[in-house]
Amino acid sequence: MNLSDESLDAFLHFLYNADIKMALQSSSITLDLLEIGQLYHIPSLENAMKEVVLGKSYEWFTLDNAVLLYLYAANVGSSYNEIRGETIKIIKM
Repeated sequence: MNLSDESLDAFLHFLYNADIKMALQSSSITLDLLEIGQLYHIPSLENAMKEVVLGKSYEWFTLDNAVLLYLYAANVGSSYNEIRGETIKIIKM
């Protein structure tokens, strides 16, 4: 997994402060942290990023990130069905 500097900073900020405010800067950071949370079994991070994804307006997502999020959600499984459904709506806009 290749992380941007911003995503790595946001992840470290979460680990040390249990705070997700840096993840709210962009959908790409949120997607990276969602993947990290799932991959490394950090449920608090994964669940927080799911809430961010489901709580943001469609305009917050770039089309590229919506497609990446859809592909990720499709590969992870049924626990991501709601996210997959929302990303389909974003892509259709």
